Amino acid sequence: MSSYPILKCINITSRHYKMWLASKLKCVNITTSEYFFLTNTPVDGDITAKKLCEIIIVDPALGTRTINTLVDKGYLVKVRNLDDKREFRISLTPAGITVRSKIIGLIDEYNNGIKSCFTKEQYEQLYDMTNALLEYSIAMNKDGGVDHE
Repeated sequence: MSSYPILKCINITSRHYKMWLASKLKCVNITTSEYFFLTNTPVDGDITAKKLCEIIIVDPALGTRTINTLVDKGYLVKVRNLDDKREFRISLTPAGITVRSKIIGLIDEYNNGIKSCFTKEQYEQLYDMTNALLEYSIAMNKDGGVDHE
């Protein structure tokens, strides 16, 4: 058994999910680093670039680069906020809405496959446990880590 069995499983699962998703998104020229921006941009409105980065939990500089790439690809529109000239509002283009819908269908397909591996109770427990891991991981990257006394 690996010295870090949980981390190994998470890493390999994540890698294989990204490989599967990348193969499905190749036809729409979206990477596994970009899709999350599209799925978290509202269909019927806009969102600030700052808020989108907060939701996705990515560095604003990385978020800006990814948003600009998606603008260049024709999936997002970026407009300067009239109330705060330092801020941009992000919205989906018609092509972005179409691709977002495709991506959500793919995510649902993969997630349903995961669900089929567990009972409803097990799936809910898995969700709770992975959420705890997520919170821990986020905390470890803030202010030098977490103190577990």
